[in-house]
Amino acid sequence: MAKKMRKPPTVSSLGAASAGTAAALSSEDMISEANAQEEQGDRYASDPVKSKRYYQRALDLYLQARTRTPADVELIYNTARLFLVIADRTLDAREKLALLNQCLQLSHEVLAANPDSIDAQFNAAQAYIWRAELVADEDGEGTTGRGVNAALAAQVRDDLMRAADLLTRVADAQRAVLRGEATDLEPAAEPAPESDAATADDDDDDDDDEITQSSPITPAALIDTLLLHVECYELALDALADTDPDAALPHATQLLAEASTLAASIPAEPAAHGVALTTAPTDPAMAVLLADASYTRARADRFVARTGTVRADLHTAMRAT
Repeated sequence: MAKKMRKPPTVSSLGAASAGTAAALSSEDMISEANAQEEQGDRYASDPVKSKRYYQRALDLYLQARTRTPADVELIYNTARLFLVIADRTLDAREKLALLNQCLQLSHEVLAANPDSIDAQFNAAQAYIWRAELVADEDGEGTTGRGVNAALAAQVRDDLMRAADLLTRVADAQRAVLRGEATDLEPAAEPAPESDAATADDDDDDDDDEITQSSPITPAALIDTLLLHVECYELALDALADTDPDAALPHATQLLAEASTLAASIPAEPAAHGVALTTAPTDPAMAVLLADASYTRARADRFVARTGTVRADLHTAMRAT
């Protein structure tokens, strides 16, 4: 999931801005209205069609605001993030690819100005993985064990390598924060609610060259990073025919073990009674188990595709999960 930088306001004072209305708004007003539209999208997150409409309105406002303040790095970051959020809710492959390309282009601008932005690095890694997956799926061979054709394999491999490099940097930074060793990285704690005075100070002191707030860095956030890295290895097994099933095993095993240890340290959420859930509750330990099982299956499928035989240890491991 794309990392969100700043909590949007709870109430929109402007309503949904039309193109004519937006033309009369300041950049700050557009950003405020975009935040309000995002909040509406978040409210309907379980409905991909409805939430996408709100997120698209927010993106349009961010893009209009960028025409007024093109050097605002935080605005560039939020625009890139919305491209990723909308891509996650887009079924058409061509449209999704265009959204991911836009996200990556803007993410590179953010990282050029702020190379240590953990959120921007994570979002760029996610975009690279989704783009590689999209190419593999569009080729029609990525999930059959044969791998993508040679012309596309280089692009898939390059995207996965870029994603893995970014995720390594993100995980290292997150570990440092969780150990209390980071001094000049983004803040690890959720920002306190802003008072009117603090908001005014923010407006006066905005620095376009620095992202001032970030998502909280927690054990759960590090688990997300570790499992996304394992997903890189899994997609390589699915899409690249020359991938050795055991080449990344030591590192993937290390990532999964670390994620499992972190999951065990997170207190279980109290069970909800009499509540109608629209989505499955998030369970970090279950997410780790599912990632492990999915990676093992990808290794087994790649071994069968390469040799035409089933490897006993992988077959046993799959049955165990």
